[in-house]
Amino acid sequence: MTNKSQLFNQQVGGTHYSDMKIQPMEFFEANNIPANDAIAIRYILRHRKKNGAQDLDKAIDMLQKIKELVYSPVE
Repeated sequence: MTNKSQLFNQQVGGTHYSDMKIQPMEFFEANNIPANDAIAIRYILRHRKKNGAQDLDKAIDMLQKIKELVYSPVE
């Protein structure tokens, strides 16, 4: 059986997370970060190593959706 630390040493499709000192998923789990928040943060963390400005646009889009869902009054 693979232990947790070994699982976080592997990544499919690049090294934009596995090169980090703390894997984003490990951080999100330890701090109970909601899934939608985690998605936005992941885009921000990877933009310099993966998709550049497109990842920032994705983060902005996700943040706008979170803002709408969490802070807009229900009509």
